[in-house]
Amino acid sequence: MRRLILTRKGRFLLAALITIAVLVTVSLPQGRHVIAAIKDIVTRAPALRQRIIAFGPLAPLVYMAVQVAQVVLAPIPGEVSGLVGGYIFGGWAAFCYSTIALTLGSILAFFGGRLIGNMFPGKIRNGETYKQFNHLVKGRDFLLPLLLFVFPGIPKDSLSYVLGASDMDWRLFTIIAGVGRIPGTLVLSFQGAQVYNHDWRGLALFSISAAVVFAPMFFYRHRLVATLTAGKEKK
Repeated sequence: MRRLILTRKGRFLLAALITIAVLVTVSLPQGRHVIAAIKDIVTRAPALRQRIIAFGPLAPLVYMAVQVAQVVLAPIPGEVSGLVGGYIFGGWAAFCYSTIALTLGSILAFFGGRLIGNMFPGKIRNGETYKQFNHLVKGRDFLLPLLLFVFPGIPKDSLSYVLGASDMDWRLFTIIAGVGRIPGTLVLSFQGAQVYNHDWRGLALFSISAAVVFAPMFFYRHRLVATLTAGKEKK
């Protein structure tokens, strides 16, 4: 295998890109949470992994139950549970388990929001938040809710409750929640697997790549949502 040799200018450019990406990652709320979660995993995850693996064939179901509870009750930060899954099961397996569990948890939160909306129709339907979201998701419009799930820095669990209180069809929501969570779930699952394998170089490169992709989405999320909202209101 040939070794990549960088010129002095190339090394300087690479160092500059890494520095910028690290600074961007640290500046993102989700990035800071991921870094804190990685530190936590390095110290505590081995014992947690043994506890989960001890359930044998039921280990994936136990992990998925934790993921569902994380969405519905939010007792555990999503970044932590996502990274732990990759640490325990590996990247692709954790991605599949998390996608199923997070989608199921989102559906439960959605129906929880619908139940609350039906129990307190006056207070919920007269609120400004309800009017704004219900107007944006009328019919089969899916673009804006999908982007809200994809964009980093937006609490997906709370969003599931809010959309449940709207008139959105639950089948459309299921597709949006399942697809919209894929990018973040994929990143966290493979980061956890890289921590388990002590692949620190791969973790750094993967994290930098994710930061480069997600940073513009985070910083311009309000502007893009406002643009889409204004376009819909004109219709």
